[in-house]
Amino acid sequence: MAGEAIPHRHPGGGCRLRAAEKQAIHDHPDRWEQRIAEDICSRGSVCLDGQRRRITDLLEANSRFEQDGRNWRIVEQLRAGDGHSVTLVNDNPDFDGPGAFVECSGDWTEWEVLKFTGDNVDAALGAAFVAFRKWSRDDAGN
Repeated sequence: MAGEAIPHRHPGGGCRLRAAEKQAIHDHPDRWEQRIAEDICSRGSVCLDGQRRRITDLLEANSRFEQDGRNWRIVEQLRAGDGHSVTLVNDNPDFDGPGAFVECSGDWTEWEVLKFTGDNVDAALGAAFVAFRKWSRDDAGN
């Protein structure tokens, strides 16, 4: 049924059909059912794709929010002792080497400023935290 329009929806809901469309549906109901089903599926697919994108965006934002929270808890643990410090250095992706580093000082570094590197601040903080946890376990054993 090439060139035939699928009944359009009007704001009040339902479909408003012209006389010719009503007659075509009456004469060939199987063709119209298929066309209407295809139209509904294509509209539903577009709607679902939009919802999937929105859900993906929300999950990614939530993941970034959770990572930010983890990073802050790491910083708080690294600087919890008297005089302990953590310096977060701005990411530098143009640098020929790691993209980020943090500097830490405290009794766990024997008061030396140690540099921990990573591709980004998450990785650099993770490296510092691994060293801190190792020191914590070793120190607890003494």
